[in-house]
Amino acid sequence: MSPGTGDSSTGDVTQWQDALVRVIKRYQVPRSPDLEARGREDRDEAASGYSLVNRTCGDRVTVYGEPPDCRIDARGCAICRAASEIAGALLQGLSGPEALRFSERIIACLRGELSTDSLDLPAGVKPELQEDLRALLHVREYPGRLRCATLSWEAVRDVLLRSR
Repeated sequence: MSPGTGDSSTGDVTQWQDALVRVIKRYQVPRSPDLEARGREDRDEAASGYSLVNRTCGDRVTVYGEPPDCRIDARGCAICRAASEIAGALLQGLSGPEALRFSERIIACLRGELSTDSLDLPAGVKPELQEDLRALLHVREYPGRLRCATLSWEAVRDVLLRSR
């Protein structure tokens, strides 16, 4: 059936696609005033950060510091930047072990290895951010874009594993 003709599975697809597009548009411009103000200065700081690159499309994520006081800078596609902003907001205030566990669970959800229903969000997460994360998790429906969404979480995970 074509969209809008009563096929509920098509309606579900359209609904999550619309939600994902809204999240990508919302995060196209970095929301972190710190990053906007710093601009290109972050390149000079690369020696103090940990970077991962998606060799397929050129996305680059750099993590400065460790949770709970880390900063994530993403350069690349809208999905990568959205995932970075969401990761930064969700990891804020989490201890290293909590951030590691949460990052690994998000990666597993994005890869389809873990149900999104079993994902425990940190306490006090705003409803808008919960909605954004749920929409972002639908990237798993686009295997070619999966690494764009996991790159920030993988970088945080790697930073935490290296510091052990």
